Amino acid sequence: MLALRAAIRGGPAEAAPGDLARTRAGSYRQGLLTNLLNPKVGVFYATFLPQFIAPGQPVFATSVALACIHAGMGLVWLTVYGYGASRLADVMNRGRIRQGIEAATGMVLVAFGLKLAADNA
Repeated sequence: MLALRAAIRGGPAEAAPGDLARTRAGSYRQGLLTNLLNPKVGVFYATFLPQFIAPGQPVFATSVALACIHAGMGLVWLTVYGYGASRLADVMNRGRIRQGIEAATGMVLVAFGLKLAADNA
């Protein structure tokens, strides 16, 4: 119902925690700390990288080089992805488009509720 009311009024249903303005540096710092403090990243590198190190190659230097290549590829990909998502969010948050999304979401949720009520009757 909130989505339908928001569509009729023309405003957002409610502010989500992710809607707070963030700086680019803050977002980067949060992502970096999340990856550095995530033990799964270390387990991934410890299990995935050794298969690409040929016998006789220096293990540590090659592992660091492969990890840096992987991190660089991830940085480029996530930068492009984040920029695209940001532009898409700007378009989707325009008044009429957002209002249409809220109306469609509200109608789908009401339809699900009616279907559920009909099945339980």
